[in-house]
Amino acid sequence: METTSENIRQLLEMLDNPEAYTEQEIQDIINRDEDTRETYRMVVETKRSSRQRQAEKPIDVDAAWQKFNQKIQPQQHSFDWMKIAASFIGVLFVSGIAFAAIQIVRYTQQNTPKTEEVVNTPKPADYTPTDTLTTDTIAAPQPIIYDNIPLEKMLPEIAAFYVASAEGHRKSRQ
Repeated sequence: METTSENIRQLLEMLDNPEAYTEQEIQDIINRDEDTRETYRMVVETKRSSRQRQAEKPIDVDAAWQKFNQKIQPQQHSFDWMKIAASFIGVLFVSGIAFAAIQIVRYTQQNTPKTEEVVNTPKPADYTPTDTLTTDTIAAPQPIIYDNIPLEKMLPEIAAFYVASAEGHRKSRQ
């Protein structure tokens, strides 16, 4: 008994030269086993499909490409305008957020009470007079210690201190 690959080889040879075989030989080759029948069926369907495609009119690739370009070009121009508009809107949005943030900070600085909450500060009775201080000595500001104070209260005070010292520094340089 012949192998399946030998049967398929004979089938393909028979399909290439069908005039060399009689009708009975062709039927015998096709019906030898299930794999050969399946291969023959697939080859027949492939040829049938190929004939149908050859019967259809050929596609003009250049004409199809031109048609495609005509459909796409108007959309490309509108896309460019959409990109520009989206960029402009994005810049406006970011600018608005920055402006709002500046206004919030200014409002917070103006409406914050200037109270200092100091923990563990010495009382005036705890001070002892010293003879070492002269009248022309400028006392350094005492450090402020924040303990369990919300950040919203601390930041405006810190910012006000640095703004005041920057202005004083600027005035002293002039």
